[in-house]
Amino acid sequence: MSQLTNRLNGLQSAILQKEERKASGEKEPCTIDLIRADKEKALSIIDNWRKNAVLYGKKQAVEDCNFLIKFLNKLMK
Repeated sequence: MSQLTNRLNGLQSAILQKEERKASGEKEPCTIDLIRADKEKALSIIDNWRKNAVLYGKKQAVEDCNFLIKFLNKLMK
């Protein structure tokens, strides 16, 4: 239950930030900027996707996750 609560709190926070940016006229950050801001979190999320793909035998998903991790590492150099 606490994981669900954390996700809901994170979603509420993201919605609030989006509304604040919209009200101030600030542009929405693009995905690449968000990834650059928190590379470790992005890599952690993708690594979790990869672990789930391995667990469920999804070969293409594993390959996609590996590609994303390589891409992020190149992007951050």
